[in-house]
Amino acid sequence: MASSQYTDLTQLVGVIKETYAKKIKDARVNFTILQDMFKLDDSSPVGNNFHVPVLLTQSQSTLYDASGGIRTLPTAVAPVSQDAQIPAMELSERMLIPFGAAVKYDAGGQVSFISTTTLKMMALNKAAKRQVEWSLLYGGSPVATLSVGSSATTVTYTMTAGSFGFGYLVGCENQNFDVWDPTGVTQRNASPLQCVSVDVEAGTITLKGLAADNLAVLAGDSLWRYLSKGFEITGLALQISNTATIFNINAANYSLFRGVTMPAVGNLSAAKVFKAVSKARNRGADGDMVFLCSANGYAALLNDLNAARRQDYTYNKNKMETGAESVTLYSSNGAIEIIEHPFVKDGDAFLLPKDEVMRPGLTDVTDNLGGQDLSVMSSSNNSWEFRVFTAQASFLAAPAHAVYLQGVTYA
Repeated sequence: MASSQYTDLTQLVGVIKETYAKKIKDARVNFTILQDMFKLDDSSPVGNNFHVPVLLTQSQSTLYDASGGIRTLPTAVAPVSQDAQIPAMELSERMLIPFGAAVKYDAGGQVSFISTTTLKMMALNKAAKRQVEWSLLYGGSPVATLSVGSSATTVTYTMTAGSFGFGYLVGCENQNFDVWDPTGVTQRNASPLQCVSVDVEAGTITLKGLAADNLAVLAGDSLWRYLSKGFEITGLALQISNTATIFNINAANYSLFRGVTMPAVGNLSAAKVFKAVSKARNRGADGDMVFLCSANGYAALLNDLNAARRQDYTYNKNKMETGAESVTLYSSNGAIEIIEHPFVKDGDAFLLPKDEVMRPGLTDVTDNLGGQDLSVMSSSNNSWEFRVFTAQASFLAAPAHAVYLQGVTYA
């Protein structure tokens, strides 16, 4: 090898140390908004179902009479209650770590950034809670609506605008999906379709699988989480928009168990938030509420509020400040907290009564059941298998007190 009169980095690379950050950075989005806001109620553990008695009608036995008159009392009509039966979703997440890697993780110091326990918490717990959060909001609903497929093992699909949540799809590389027809009756794929890449700004997702499976996908088909269809809890979106029977109660028979939908909302504004509140208020909602919207929805609301703002004594010609980290509106119903949720689809927004959303379950995401660690030694290879588990549901006792805004756009 020819020598050089110059000494450069390539010749000294063996004696130069490499420098690492002091800790690992978790770039995944923070999304546990519903789980933090509505704590799991495990005081009444879910058996086959979680039962909630719900009063759905008023007593209807009023007697009207002229002053001093005597009339026969009408037949008594008692208020109707129904037994809401809520099944829990059981969710498990697993991860394999080779023995050698586990030893290095636990050696700490110069060898690794984190221990196996920390890795398990960061990787498994957050992954499971991500799926739980989606289920609480959209359980039983598709992740996105797709364009037509083609005969190739790897196909890039365009997702219909407003049909997907940016925050849920960011970081979903390697996640498996299913595709069903719009009615949810026919499954298009025989084998899992794995996400290769996603571009949320362009609204595309690239799926890899059997060419025949990609070819079977038609425009308007729905993207679902792999093996989830039929096994998810009924999320808040379905509970509010339901007009049939869920949880053993027929919403067609009881107006209080029938939620409110606002279609073709268009651009979000404070006026439309108040309109949604009035719809819930007319059906008996009373108390503080939370309004969930996407990041684009939050920005639209801030723009609307800023446009309506007047200059006051805080005006400073040298410095302008605008925007807000949090927004609370007030109505006759109480406070309305505006919350940006990364999983809310761009075409959606939700108005929820703060005191009426329940999250019953056996256990939140855990790596220990009955004192037994869910970590096991693999019987087929040299690795540890770590697992976490949860069993829970979501329930709105009076869906009529909530509003599902649809068809949100951004002009």
